[in-house]
Amino acid sequence: MRTYLEPLPLSADLPDGEKFSIAYEAKVVATFAQLAKNFQQVVVGLLKRELENDLPDQQSAQIKAAYEKLEKDWSIFHPERDLEDLKALLKVLSQLPKAIENMINIPKDVEKMATGLEKVFGDFLQNGPTAFLKSTMFDMLCTEHGRDYLQAKSQQDYDDLFISLPIPLMLALDKQPWMPDGLKPCETDWFFGYLQIAGFNTTQLRGVKLAPQHDSQAFVLADVQRKMPVTDAMLQSVSGDKAITLAWAAELNRLYVLDYAAFVGAKTNSVHGEQRYLAAPIALFYWNPTPPAGFPPGDGVMQPIAIQLNQQFDAETTPIFTPNDCANANDAKGFKWQIAKFFVNVCSAIQHESIAHLGDCHLTIEPIVVASHRQLAEQHPLLQLLIPHFRFTININDDAIHSLIIPGGVVATNVGPAIESTLALVAAAHEAWRFDDNSPDRIFKLRGVDQLPVFPFR
Repeated sequence: MRTYLEPLPLSADLPDGEKFSIAYEAKVVATFAQLAKNFQQVVVGLLKRELENDLPDQQSAQIKAAYEKLEKDWSIFHPERDLEDLKALLKVLSQLPKAIENMINIPKDVEKMATGLEKVFGDFLQNGPTAFLKSTMFDMLCTEHGRDYLQAKSQQDYDDLFISLPIPLMLALDKQPWMPDGLKPCETDWFFGYLQIAGFNTTQLRGVKLAPQHDSQAFVLADVQRKMPVTDAMLQSVSGDKAITLAWAAELNRLYVLDYAAFVGAKTNSVHGEQRYLAAPIALFYWNPTPPAGFPPGDGVMQPIAIQLNQQFDAETTPIFTPNDCANANDAKGFKWQIAKFFVNVCSAIQHESIAHLGDCHLTIEPIVVASHRQLAEQHPLLQLLIPHFRFTININDDAIHSLIIPGGVVATNVGPAIESTLALVAAAHEAWRFDDNSPDRIFKLRGVDQLPVFPFR
């Protein structure tokens, strides 16, 4: 069967033997329950933040009691009971004097929460737990007036979204003596470089060579410089080594590039009235055998050198950003450099979600699942070895094409490009994918990263 995901072949139906088992469903629900608990705590916390220190004394005791009952009992799995608790809080809030400025809209906001709760639970029953990932917080807390519960007031507001859920590892890294002051560990140049060899997506890193290589996906230095005119002076200034040149670094297999040229022309759209923006960046890295200040001591580090946020240099609209502003991008305090790193990481996440994970994993293996069951006897040793790796693939993909990657679905809501551009990226990558190029040793050599002294992903 072919779907709107042309030219990808997909199973025409979901065979009984490929459906999720009860044990698997139980694990999914258990995980979802953890998300729901954290979601509940965040929503109640945001409401509390807006209410506290704003309530008149006369009604504060009643409001506090109603709020505490909601906080204690609320669970997304009991919408009827929770709607009653919300209505009780709504009733108390409706008694607030209308003259109190900035409080008049709170009853309407809580009423919107009740409506949002119904929608969230309805989507969950109809589409399964993945519906919860789409826009639940917006459905619960968006307002057309007055307070903006969803507007972050500081970076800490994002960290505070993790209440009962464990803090992501990147936010939990311990500060080390060699790290620069004023930055979280995950904001340092060391971490940005380390992500390229040991992070969530290491598939885009390519070596840089002096001349074209036979049967290679590595970049040629001259081609990189035509798009992004980095200089020896920039490399020397950032690395701290006045003796090195770009050509010398390339010859010694120390120069590496991320290039998101595939995102050129990708469209974005607005979500909940907020426009989204996408870049097609190029980032240059140097394997520095002598770690500079701000990096861990040892045998070498992947050091970020420069970032350009689109494919063609322009001193005004697309300058080259560096950690120390040696490319004169009017970034003396390093704010633009930090933002440029964020853009690269966002593109890395988008590429991973749509291509490396969905396209090159889920959708590549599905035809093999179908063909194996059709062509191999049930007791064939090879099929028996493969079945544990095939398990639930078709069910997951079937859910994806019906809820995750449809217009208005989870991917369209949470991943940067418009869904049409995401699907085009997946299709183009699928057509270019070759089975015989993707064994680990082969793909590392093709990309020119096989000579990296340290490559944890390898």
